[in-house]
Amino acid sequence: PLDEALPIAKQIAEALEAAHEAGVIHRDLKPANIKVREDGTVKVLDFGLAKALDTQPAGDPDQSPTLTAAATQMGVIMGTAAYMSPEQARGKTVDKRADIWAFGVVLYEMLTGRRAFAGEDLSLTLAEVIKSEPDLEAVAAEVPRSVRRLLQRCLEKDPRRRLRDIGEARLALESVEDDPPHGPGLARDAAMLGGAPARRWRVPLAAFAAGALLVAGAMWGVPGDAPTTAARVSRYAIRPPDGYQIGPSEGLAFSADGNRLVYSAHATGAARQQLFLRTRGQIDPSPIAGTEDASQVFFSPDGEWVGFVAARGGLKTIALAGGSARTLAVGNIFTGAAWGPDDTVVFSFGAGLLRVDASGGEPVALTSPAEAGESHGWPVFLPDGSGVLYTISTGPTIEDKQIALLSFETGAREILIEGTYPSVSPTGHLVFARSGSLWAAPFDAATGRITGPAAPVVDDLQVNLPGGWAHYSFASDGTLAYLPRTGMAGPSRLVWIDAEGAPDTLRGMPFGVYLAVAYAPQGDRLAVGLAGASGGLDNYELWIYDIARETPTLLSTNATAPLWSQDGDRILYFSREVGQEGIYRRRWDGTDEPELLYRPPGASGITGSVALPGGWSGDGPSLVFVEGDGTRGFDINLLSMDDHRVTPLMATEFSDHSPSMSPDGRWIAYVSNRSGIDEVFIQTFPGLAGRVQVSNGGAAQPVWGPTGDVLFYLTFNSELRAVPIDTSTTSVVGDSKLFSSAGTFGRAVDSVNQRGFDTSPDGTHLVSVARGSLGLEGLTGLVLVENWFEELNALVP
Repeated sequence: PLDEALPIAKQIAEALEAAHEAGVIHRDLKPANIKVREDGTVKVLDFGLAKALDTQPAGDPDQSPTLTAAATQMGVIMGTAAYMSPEQARGKTVDKRADIWAFGVVLYEMLTGRRAFAGEDLSLTLAEVIKSEPDLEAVAAEVPRSVRRLLQRCLEKDPRRRLRDIGEARLALESVEDDPPHGPGLARDAAMLGGAPARRWRVPLAAFAAGALLVAGAMWGVPGDAPTTAARVSRYAIRPPDGYQIGPSEGLAFSADGNRLVYSAHATGAARQQLFLRTRGQIDPSPIAGTEDASQVFFSPDGEWVGFVAARGGLKTIALAGGSARTLAVGNIFTGAAWGPDDTVVFSFGAGLLRVDASGGEPVALTSPAEAGESHGWPVFLPDGSGVLYTISTGPTIEDKQIALLSFETGAREILIEGTYPSVSPTGHLVFARSGSLWAAPFDAATGRITGPAAPVVDDLQVNLPGGWAHYSFASDGTLAYLPRTGMAGPSRLVWIDAEGAPDTLRGMPFGVYLAVAYAPQGDRLAVGLAGASGGLDNYELWIYDIARETPTLLSTNATAPLWSQDGDRILYFSREVGQEGIYRRRWDGTDEPELLYRPPGASGITGSVALPGGWSGDGPSLVFVEGDGTRGFDINLLSMDDHRVTPLMATEFSDHSPSMSPDGRWIAYVSNRSGIDEVFIQTFPGLAGRVQVSNGGAAQPVWGPTGDVLFYLTFNSELRAVPIDTSTTSVVGDSKLFSSAGTFGRAVDSVNQRGFDTSPDGTHLVSVARGSLGLEGLTGLVLVENWFEELNALVP
């Protein structure tokens, strides 16, 4: 019963909290280790695994789920299978978050009467822990909303998204008596997206796309049929004009009163951006003249001016009433700006914060990085203008970012909480982003203090890493707009496609956001890149898939753009290890340590160039790779495997990337924007003569067929096409053909060297990311939430 389960859970949390404060992790929490005395006192027993940190365990390992000693070492599995955290089950290093997972599993079992993860034997149970999700529908409807929320946060498979301190669970359980039950209201909200905040239990995007457009009301939303049930919190789709898309390089901002929304969008098939204004009650947005190539955007306090970052012009402001834009600062990399009540603008070039008068003038430094590799960005003024909140970044991950408060009066700074892109809500909350979601914590703006535990409040938020740019904005009237992460990438799967274009699902790989796939030269394995466990594009997982056994093995949680060595023995990839970003090489079975082959000049944990492996130059030991960034473009270079010397191959004023070498090594296919948009070209190699444009209308990701007489590529509409090539004359000998009509194929969001398909070495088929056949083509716009403060206050009292 609930009135018995919750007090027991609270005492379990208290026991773990005491252990953690003493530096002890249990590692084997399960019902058998929890005893309840007759007076209701709970005792957590058997810290045997915790004591085994520095000693050998006693007893027969066949009689215990403890498989080996040294619990903190990699490759070791300890604990009881059904209550292990996923990182324990994989043999990874664990910390106190493993206990938090086990607490969630025990709480689930108390509330449902059944195990969250169960299999017929040890291996099947471990597989359930790693791959499956608990059935939250089994939790009774009368269970309070905050308890369900607590379960979701404890049972996040990615420990970085999991509840960080068991003390937060204790606090949540102490206040549960005032919390309403789950009831039909939350289910109703979840059906329209966003009511179920945790990523693992969100509704499919297709359900959102339909539900969002059926909500009535709306001066802000897209008109649709009236709903059957009135909703206090309403969600709508905000779509850009025809011919435009909203992606991860766009910005958005509300005026303070919520009457105006400005966002940037880019023309389909091109990098050209434009700001659009949409006022309350307006259906079609209006372009803002003079804001071409604009991305980041912010409002003046009175809502009459808009500030923005121009790709070729620096930091600018423009009056919405009309007139020319004026430049406040010039720089290459901007990481946020805010317009204060004193009519000054605080901004960042990616290092420290600067301040300038909104009418122009010489910027004055506000902050300086305390150490190498640190940067400050994404400022926002406190409501009274007495200081700014901002993000301190020391590396590429969300764990490397903290929100700080700078006092203008004293010049002192104070670290508040882990996260990025802060905002202050009139409800008394500090709102900020963590990987893939929006969070909030009770906040006293007058004292600059966080007064309660933080919790996620919106799932599926686009957060750009390594910089920490989060795509959301809200107004004082409680209207929220944000860019959903799944709206850009979308869940996907891998499919085989035979020579006739017929698809078949590749079995054994998890459902996720696939970015890249590459065949081993022997044709027996695939290297598969996915968005990481957080669900976003801020971290990457690299898997090795055994085709015959239909089994995947995780190789790295920080790797992307995979390329097989010529002998198929090792994998090359790009990784953003802190301070060591670059091209790495490692055995495909992970039995060696990653070897850093090349680090691009100027790379850092926050911004800078990347180096992405692309192909091999004939039979010589040189790697063809892409180097550059999204601001100035990309070049194609050669890296000698003998001495690691770099030789430029294509270094032009254009952006050239995604190289693909023909099987005989005499031709190179690549993508270039020299025609105004990205198109596929081919040239001889290494002489680079006879350039021929293969595609027309925008294309990406060229891949040669195994015989060299066909070139595959993806259109901007994610159509997989094939075109015959006569390499004896370097000519296109036929029109491109739609290779498969089975759906929308593997154009990744970040398509530079992220090949969403590859051909088999024997030429019988190819393997590709598929999205269209799942009905998840994606949302190309924003989500707008009216009366969002009602939801915020309910989730974070």
